[in-house]
Amino acid sequence: MPPRGPAKRAAPPVGGSGGNIEVLPDSILEHILGFLPSPEAVQTSVLARRWRHLWKSATGLRVGCEYSDPRPVEELRSLMNHLLIIRQGSPLEKCDLAFGDFAGQDDVPHVNLWFRQTRLELDGVRMHNSLLNFSSCPALEYLQITCCDLSSVNNIMSESLKHLNIDYSVCSSDSRIRIYAPKMVSLRLVDLRERTPVLEKMPGLVQAFVKIDDECTDRCNGANYQTCDCESCDSSDNMAGGCRNCVLLNGVSEAQNLALVSDSKMLKTLLLNDYWCVPNDFLALACILEHSPILEKLILHFFSKRLKPKVEMKLRVGPTKRSGAISKHLKKVELKCDVVDVRVLKVLQFLSAFNICKLTCSAPCTSSIY
Repeated sequence: MPPRGPAKRAAPPVGGSGGNIEVLPDSILEHILGFLPSPEAVQTSVLARRWRHLWKSATGLRVGCEYSDPRPVEELRSLMNHLLIIRQGSPLEKCDLAFGDFAGQDDVPHVNLWFRQTRLELDGVRMHNSLLNFSSCPALEYLQITCCDLSSVNNIMSESLKHLNIDYSVCSSDSRIRIYAPKMVSLRLVDLRERTPVLEKMPGLVQAFVKIDDECTDRCNGANYQTCDCESCDSSDNMAGGCRNCVLLNGVSEAQNLALVSDSKMLKTLLLNDYWCVPNDFLALACILEHSPILEKLILHFFSKRLKPKVEMKLRVGPTKRSGAISKHLKKVELKCDVVDVRVLKVLQFLSAFNICKLTCSAPCTSSIY
């Protein structure tokens, strides 16, 4: 007879001290429980004495995320409040909430108390204005807003926020959302409806991506939109008359990497400050002109936003020898500055390569070039 091989060991019984889940440390079990819907995680407390309190430190919280959960919003809201109290501040890595329709303003205080983490993702949520005031959330660093209704929001405020993504959401049709996040590192705004947000200064911005599609209604419908002073028309007269705040460029002008994407049917009037007109190659300005195929009016500002320009120039695009690198529709070019210095002379010289020359000047001009 051939020699017998080693005897096979029987699998350890469930609940023993072999290689089953019981031998895992508490930290691993708490991580595993974080993937379960929270009501199911709570039910593990009946398994054994060791499991009695593990669910309270689960690294994830999931409430209302199962389609089979028939409980009404009020009950889920109560469950959420109860879970947070019992957890006693145990740290969370992820929180998934799906509550359907809230009752209204009465739910806002509850939601405000829930979010105190470094990352928040909101998908398909109808916002009230106070919901996006994160002044009392000093740990919040990442905010993702996708397919949300922001029509009742006036401000997004956070002293700690570093990363903001707003995708495919509806903004207000009556006023612009003001975004104040001075520590922003990366910004993404994609296909927002109604009025474009106003961005406050973001001096530490590294990466910015802004895309506006042809369904955006943030445009002037008047016949004389070039001189319109309505809030929706971000024209030069509107900027020079009252607030003089650039809607988008004020916030993203200091970004190290910037992508501005617009449908070819959108960009007809463009205002740029001196940040975009850096000599000697004027690479940024040339790139913008090259990718604005239906641009009709260009305004260049070389003055402090706290002051009014002392010199205003009207330039014209020569009807002959028009450069193919600029829009064939470009008819009006304006340059406003405090003084005609070397910077202004160089940008005028750059524009002359496109057959754009000075037509009139509202103040004495010392330049002998034109």
